[in-house]
Amino acid sequence: MRVKMSEVPLKLRRRAANHLESIRGTDMAAGHDQMRLGDQACAIYRPDIDGVAYWEVEVKGVKGPKARDHAGKSSGLGFLMLSTGGHDVPIPHWSLDTEPPSYGLEGKGAGKSIARIVKLDSLAYAAEDAKGNYASHIGQFPPKIEAALGLTAQSPSQTGEFLAQPEFRTENDNNPPKLLLVKNDRSTNGIRASGWKDWHEARKAFPETFKPHLQKLAEYARGHWETEDLIDTFGEGIHEGRSLTVPLLQPGTATISGEGARFVKMTMHDRKAPALTLEAQASGAKNELSFMLEIKYTDGSMETLNYFIVPRGTPSNKRDVTPHLVANLAGGK
Repeated sequence: MRVKMSEVPLKLRRRAANHLESIRGTDMAAGHDQMRLGDQACAIYRPDIDGVAYWEVEVKGVKGPKARDHAGKSSGLGFLMLSTGGHDVPIPHWSLDTEPPSYGLEGKGAGKSIARIVKLDSLAYAAEDAKGNYASHIGQFPPKIEAALGLTAQSPSQTGEFLAQPEFRTENDNNPPKLLLVKNDRSTNGIRASGWKDWHEARKAFPETFKPHLQKLAEYARGHWETEDLIDTFGEGIHEGRSLTVPLLQPGTATISGEGARFVKMTMHDRKAPALTLEAQASGAKNELSFMLEIKYTDGSMETLNYFIVPRGTPSNKRDVTPHLVANLAGGK
């Protein structure tokens, strides 16, 4: 079920490492100063997506993560859930305080019988065995939505609603509340929620039943992916006088090259989570100066990242600790 971290696409591992670095030293990562990418990852599927829909990557070096939805011993790991495409936001689920969903499913008793894990909702995951039969699930299993004869749950002529709401609000997904089926003030107009006959029915009907919700999710995610695509294409911008910490995926060495390289000071960090700092110095240039960071890892693999120096006084919208230009790079749109 799990594979070596090296089997996860490089771009996704880079996204995971950048996320960890962006929250290091903040309240979101309090007590997790030694966090870093783990050694294994688990492919996660979704009934409406062909192939792997997400990668669950382990985060080690975290402090006291709780067991997820079982009374056994915690795996001692945190995790990041990485989407493989535009069907969801780039990182839809992560935690440093609670173990990965795959370990939670194993802890519930499914153990070695798990062959495949399926993501059903924000915090809901199901496990199936090698024959595709239901093994276990964690989180709130989405209810079956049914409509009156001749209508569909997505019919635009219907005015009723049937909502599934948590019994109480919580910020802890370790023990999710039960779902309460709530009608609105109007008639549900023939729509009702019920349980599924079995796992096979739920998996087969999932794409059509939740089609409008999945479309809305993809629409919401589009803006996030546009930002990711801009960074992939043009690189990260570093303002003169500012620095950027770049995490390494594993121990290695690094060199910089390009027209802006002579105005960049690179410092390697000696820590369990390997990283380096790029400091952009005054260049006197009126335009951005690009440069490349080439990282050679101890296992023989390589990674090349693009950056550019932003002259003083140049406006930009800064993404947390990793500033980048949008208006100029997107053609002024």
